[in-house]
Amino acid sequence: MSLPWRDEVGVYLSPRRLVMVRVQRGLRARCVLEACFPVEAATPNDWRAAVNALAERLAEPDWAGAGLRIAVADHWTRQSVVPAVEGLERTGERLVYARHWLAQTYGEMGDDWQLAVGEGLPGRPFVVSALPSALLASLQEVAAGAGVKLLSVKPQLVVAYERWRKRLPDNGWLVTLDEGCLSAAQLAPHGWDRVHTVRIGADWSAELRRLRAFGRLTVGASAQRVFVDAPRWLRAAAPEVHEDGLEWLEDEQPQRSALHDVVRARGMYA
Repeated sequence: MSLPWRDEVGVYLSPRRLVMVRVQRGLRARCVLEACFPVEAATPNDWRAAVNALAERLAEPDWAGAGLRIAVADHWTRQSVVPAVEGLERTGERLVYARHWLAQTYGEMGDDWQLAVGEGLPGRPFVVSALPSALLASLQEVAAGAGVKLLSVKPQLVVAYERWRKRLPDNGWLVTLDEGCLSAAQLAPHGWDRVHTVRIGADWSAELRRLRAFGRLTVGASAQRVFVDAPRWLRAAAPEVHEDGLEWLEDEQPQRSALHDVVRARGMYA
């Protein structure tokens, strides 16, 4: 009797690039295909071009018939660490308070944004992520049109943290870089202590200074390390970063998870 394993496709969706990997699941899951496709978005806020590109690829035999796990570029996400509040034990209560907390930073969000809260013990800070409701609805439509299941949709920074968490200390920073966007989570023993997402320009020297600034925010015996998840073209532009307390997160070996593998492929091809 054979086991009903189904392939999975990991997707990195961004304004300029669509990265895809196909993972053949089983007792020994393996990556069987990977590719990077250009996306021509009208503006960095335009996610429709990337979704349309994904729909076109899913119609091709190489990418058809597999469940989707999608990492969404931080250009299109809103994230924050919600401070501890006593009595918030149910998920619904945490979501209501998280929406109120995000509104203090981004303004009223209404039904245009769909929220998800991270794991956390009652009475402890927790991470909240928000994605445009229209983007999520479009991804559901694309999956349904391709006859596949949408297994997960997560922000880029969350996916990077899940991929690298075993290599990260209990303090310091995890930074994800992409063209036009930098996100950083300050790490603490209980998880994330705070999170920043900022738009950046094409000047790599300015981006490097920003990363150094994040390092200075965590002054201490072992707290100034900054771990960077970034495409190779950005890494190649700053070969001296190891002398500045910045450490590239890199692993060229395929993983056993579609989302983890798309992190590797993003670094190599994006």
